[in-house]
Amino acid sequence: MVKTIAATSPRGGLLQTFETKNQELIASVPIADVSGVSMLNDTFVASSGGGILINLADNSNANVAQSNFAWDNHLVSLQM
Repeated sequence: MVKTIAATSPRGGLLQTFETKNQELIASVPIADVSGVSMLNDTFVASSGGGILINLADNSNANVAQSNFAWDNHLVSLQM
């Protein structure tokens, strides 16, 4: 099983995922003001200050949804 981590750079407008064993870059997704990132089930979800929600379903293809809300860098996955 490949273990990954995600990092965001709001000022750089970039979300990146890395494989933890050898620190290889898996994906690099340009998203303006991307900041919050959290795990949801087996995928990363990220948010931006412009109300964008990003779902990295397979750590390489970003699915993006627009919201009327503006998000900050505090994104937590809640299991219900």
